[in-house]
Amino acid sequence: MALIMGIVVALGVANPIEDPGYESGLSLRAWDVGRPMEFLAEIAPDQTPNVDRRVDEVNFTHATDFGSPPDYFVVELSGLIKITKPGEYIFSLSSDDGSQLEIDDTLVVDLDGIHPVQSKEGSIRLASGTHSIRIRMFESTGEESLRLEWKVPGSQEFVLVPSDVFLTEKGVTRA
Repeated sequence: MALIMGIVVALGVANPIEDPGYESGLSLRAWDVGRPMEFLAEIAPDQTPNVDRRVDEVNFTHATDFGSPPDYFVVELSGLIKITKPGEYIFSLSSDDGSQLEIDDTLVVDLDGIHPVQSKEGSIRLASGTHSIRIRMFESTGEESLRLEWKVPGSQEFVLVPSDVFLTEKGVTRA
Protein backbone atom coordinates (compact mmCIF):
# COMPACT_ATOMS: atom_id res chain seq x y z
CA MET A 1 0.00 0.00 0.00
CA ALA A 2 2.80 2.44 0.90
CA LEU A 3 4.47 1.64 -2.41
CA ILE A 4 1.28 2.48 -4.32
CA MET A 5 0.87 5.72 -2.37
CA GLY A 6 4.50 6.59 -3.10
CA ILE A 7 3.98 6.02 -6.80
CA VAL A 8 0.83 8.18 -6.83
CA VAL A 9 2.62 10.95 -4.96
CA ALA A 10 5.67 10.68 -7.18
CA LEU A 11 3.60 10.83 -10.37
CA GLY A 12 1.46 13.63 -9.04
CA VAL A 13 -0.70 15.93 -11.11
CA ALA A 14 0.66 19.04 -12.81
CA ASN A 15 0.12 21.98 -10.49
CA PRO A 16 -0.85 25.08 -12.50
CA ILE A 17 0.16 27.28 -9.58
CA GLU A 18 3.80 26.36 -10.24
CA ASP A 19 3.43 25.63 -13.97
CA PRO A 20 5.27 28.15 -16.16
CA GLY A 21 2.47 27.69 -18.72
CA TYR A 22 0.15 29.85 -16.58
CA GLU A 23 0.09 33.50 -15.59
CA SER A 24 -2.11 35.48 -13.22
CA GLY A 25 -5.52 36.64 -14.41
CA LEU A 26 -8.46 35.37 -16.44
CA SER A 27 -9.11 35.17 -20.15
CA LEU A 28 -11.86 37.56 -21.26
CA ARG A 29 -13.57 36.93 -24.58
CA ALA A 30 -16.39 39.11 -25.92
CA TRP A 31 -18.64 38.61 -28.92
CA ASP A 32 -20.71 41.32 -30.61
CA VAL A 33 -24.02 39.55 -31.28
CA GLY A 34 -25.63 42.61 -32.89
CA ARG A 35 -29.16 41.89 -31.68
CA PRO A 36 -31.26 42.15 -28.52
CA MET A 37 -31.15 39.23 -26.08
CA GLU A 38 -33.30 38.26 -23.12
CA PHE A 39 -31.10 35.44 -21.79
CA LEU A 40 -27.51 34.24 -22.02
CA ALA A 41 -26.80 32.77 -25.43
CA GLU A 42 -24.41 29.91 -26.05
CA ILE A 43 -21.65 30.94 -28.41
CA ALA A 44 -20.68 28.44 -31.10
CA PRO A 45 -17.36 26.83 -30.13
CA ASP A 46 -15.74 27.86 -33.42
CA GLN A 47 -16.95 31.47 -33.32
CA THR A 48 -14.04 33.92 -33.13
CA PRO A 49 -14.43 36.54 -30.38
CA ASN A 50 -14.28 40.25 -31.19
CA VAL A 51 -12.19 40.72 -28.03
CA ASP A 52 -9.75 38.25 -26.44
CA ARG A 53 -7.54 39.57 -23.64
CA ARG A 54 -6.26 38.86 -20.14
CA VAL A 55 -7.78 40.66 -17.15
CA ASP A 56 -6.70 40.79 -13.51
CA GLU A 57 -10.07 40.76 -11.75
CA VAL A 58 -13.83 40.76 -12.30
CA ASN A 59 -14.89 44.35 -11.63
CA PHE A 60 -16.36 46.00 -14.73
CA THR A 61 -18.65 49.04 -14.74
CA HIS A 62 -18.72 50.20 -18.35
CA ALA A 63 -18.68 48.68 -21.86
CA THR A 64 -15.16 50.00 -22.41
CA ASP A 65 -14.01 47.84 -19.46
CA PHE A 66 -15.07 44.80 -21.49
CA GLY A 67 -13.50 46.17 -24.68
CA SER A 68 -16.75 45.54 -26.51
CA PRO A 69 -19.50 47.64 -28.10
CA PRO A 70 -21.90 49.31 -25.62
CA ASP A 71 -24.83 46.97 -26.36
CA TYR A 72 -25.66 43.48 -27.62
CA PHE A 73 -22.60 41.55 -26.50
CA VAL A 74 -21.77 38.32 -24.69
CA VAL A 75 -18.70 38.00 -22.44
CA GLU A 76 -16.97 34.91 -21.10
CA LEU A 77 -14.22 34.96 -18.49
CA SER A 78 -12.41 31.69 -17.91
CA GLY A 79 -9.38 30.24 -16.22
CA LEU A 80 -8.51 28.72 -12.88
CA ILE A 81 -9.07 29.86 -9.31
CA LYS A 82 -6.50 28.95 -6.61
CA ILE A 83 -7.90 27.83 -3.27
CA THR A 84 -5.48 27.68 -0.34
CA LYS A 85 -8.02 27.12 2.46
CA PRO A 86 -10.52 24.30 1.94
CA GLY A 87 -14.14 24.87 2.93
CA GLU A 88 -17.42 26.51 1.97
CA TYR A 89 -16.99 29.56 -0.28
CA ILE A 90 -19.85 32.00 -0.81
CA PHE A 91 -19.73 33.97 -4.06
CA SER A 92 -21.69 37.11 -4.89
CA LEU A 93 -22.11 37.82 -8.59
CA SER A 94 -23.42 41.27 -9.60
CA SER A 95 -24.36 42.13 -13.16
CA ASP A 96 -26.41 44.16 -15.61
CA ASP A 97 -27.76 42.24 -17.59
CA GLY A 98 -27.67 38.46 -17.01
CA SER A 99 -24.74 36.39 -15.77
CA GLN A 100 -23.74 32.97 -14.48
CA LEU A 101 -20.82 31.63 -12.43
CA GLU A 102 -19.57 28.06 -12.84
CA ILE A 103 -16.79 26.43 -10.84
CA ASP A 104 -15.61 22.96 -11.86
CA ASP A 105 -18.57 22.82 -14.29
CA THR A 106 -21.03 23.34 -11.41
CA LEU A 107 -23.46 26.26 -11.69
CA VAL A 108 -22.87 28.26 -8.49
CA VAL A 109 -24.79 31.49 -9.30
CA ASP A 110 -27.51 31.94 -11.93
CA LEU A 111 -28.45 35.61 -12.42
CA ASP A 112 -29.70 35.33 -16.00
CA GLY A 113 -32.23 37.59 -17.72
CA ILE A 114 -32.61 41.29 -18.44
CA HIS A 115 -32.33 43.43 -15.32
CA PRO A 116 -30.56 46.47 -13.85
CA VAL A 117 -27.57 45.81 -11.58
CA GLN A 118 -28.49 42.97 -9.25
CA SER A 119 -26.50 40.62 -7.03
CA LYS A 120 -27.07 36.98 -6.25
CA GLU A 121 -25.16 34.64 -3.95
CA GLY A 122 -24.26 30.99 -4.24
CA SER A 123 -21.98 28.67 -2.31
CA ILE A 124 -19.74 25.74 -3.11
CA ARG A 125 -17.40 23.56 -1.05
CA LEU A 126 -13.87 23.72 -2.47
CA ALA A 127 -10.77 21.68 -1.69
CA SER A 128 -7.31 23.22 -1.68
CA GLY A 129 -5.83 23.46 -5.16
CA THR A 130 -6.94 24.85 -8.49
CA HIS A 131 -10.47 24.75 -9.88
CA SER A 132 -11.83 25.75 -13.26
CA ILE A 133 -13.89 28.95 -13.27
CA ARG A 134 -16.17 30.35 -15.96
CA ILE A 135 -18.27 33.51 -15.79
CA ARG A 136 -20.66 34.33 -18.61
CA MET A 137 -22.56 37.60 -18.99
CA PHE A 138 -24.66 39.31 -21.63
CA GLU A 139 -25.60 42.93 -22.25
CA SER A 140 -28.71 43.86 -24.19
CA THR A 141 -29.13 47.64 -23.78
CA GLY A 142 -28.54 50.32 -21.17
CA GLU A 143 -25.91 50.16 -18.44
CA GLU A 144 -23.51 47.24 -18.09
CA SER A 145 -21.56 45.86 -15.16
CA LEU A 146 -20.05 42.65 -13.82
CA ARG A 147 -18.44 42.07 -10.40
CA LEU A 148 -17.38 38.93 -8.51
CA GLU A 149 -16.97 38.96 -4.72
CA TRP A 150 -16.55 36.19 -2.19
CA LYS A 151 -16.60 35.26 1.49
CA VAL A 152 -13.79 32.85 2.23
CA PRO A 153 -14.27 30.31 5.04
CA GLY A 154 -14.32 32.14 8.38
CA SER A 155 -15.01 35.58 6.87
CA GLN A 156 -18.12 37.63 7.62
CA GLU A 157 -17.99 40.06 4.70
CA PHE A 158 -17.81 39.98 0.93
CA VAL A 159 -14.68 41.32 -0.77
CA LEU A 160 -13.69 41.52 -4.42
CA VAL A 161 -12.06 38.23 -5.42
CA PRO A 162 -8.37 39.25 -5.53
CA SER A 163 -6.37 39.05 -8.73
CA ASP A 164 -3.70 36.79 -7.22
CA VAL A 165 -6.08 33.79 -7.07
CA PHE A 166 -6.80 33.72 -10.82
CA LEU A 167 -4.71 31.85 -13.41
CA THR A 168 -4.95 31.68 -17.19
CA GLU A 169 -2.88 30.06 -19.90
CA LYS A 170 0.31 31.93 -20.71
CA GLY A 171 1.47 32.71 -24.23
CA VAL A 172 -2.00 32.71 -25.79
CA THR A 173 -2.35 34.83 -28.92
CA ARG A 174 -5.09 37.32 -28.15
CA ALA A 175 -7.15 39.52 -30.46
